[in-house]
Amino acid sequence: MRHSMIYGVFDSVHIWMMIVSLLGFARKNLNFSNAFLRYTTPAVYPVYILHQTIIVTAGYFVTQWSLPLVVKLVILIILCFGSDYLLYEFVIKRFMLTRLLYGLTLKVKKQDQRISTSR
Repeated sequence: MRHSMIYGVFDSVHIWMMIVSLLGFARKNLNFSNAFLRYTTPAVYPVYILHQTIIVTAGYFVTQWSLPLVVKLVILIILCFGSDYLLYEFVIKRFMLTRLLYGLTLKVKKQDQRISTSR
């Protein structure tokens, strides 16, 4: 009984130290940006909201097909990623109302910055 309690404490400390070390590793080595990350970072929340509905809807139809399970899975993954991308790129990102509804920052149209010199 006593040994299992001591083991439990050490096991918990060990797990927490692993988590802390992984967070430190990520902070040091995964602290960068590139074009892909700049494009996909704003898309995270809209894709999070949409993906379950897309998976359930597409999955309902795909599971009824007489194909091997692996093929159905690949088709479902392609449909989900493709639908998420198309909806984000051509519906959510392009219109102010959908940007607002999906929690994206609103784009402000830039005014013509030229100063008129005629009086």
